[in-house]
Amino acid sequence: MTKEVMIRIVGNQKLDGVDEPAESVALETRGTYYLKNNRHYVIYEESCEEISQTTKNTLKIHEQGVDLNKHGITNVHMLFEKNKKNLTTYQTPFGSLMMGIETGVLEIKEEADQILVRMEYVLEIDDRKHADCELSIEISSI
Repeated sequence: MTKEVMIRIVGNQKLDGVDEPAESVALETRGTYYLKNNRHYVIYEESCEEISQTTKNTLKIHEQGVDLNKHGITNVHMLFEKNKKNLTTYQTPFGSLMMGIETGVLEIKEEADQILVRMEYVLEIDDRKHADCELSIEISSI
């Protein structure tokens, strides 16, 4: 894997109790990759058009799961571990929310120039189910 990478993230969120199709979001951006202590690190920025600020994201992919740290307009440390529920505080400019992330499916496929991650999880906000979510991450050498 090269130091410079292309990151493609696609997320789908089916809100609990709503009879509408899943909401879908996609992000494609460049980032930086490195391997340290058998853990894959990917650093990239995300911008918010409404506020013209960026959020620095660090993905850490390892045997036990995936960590996503966001620092900027929003701040959160999300931990995805198969068949495990993790709690975190999601800080936004409008206040903080307690989130639960219960990961059911976690698949990580490593190749020489690519890492593929697929996750399915239940997102809870303030101890109540909010959505069923799917997240696909593709990291490729440039």
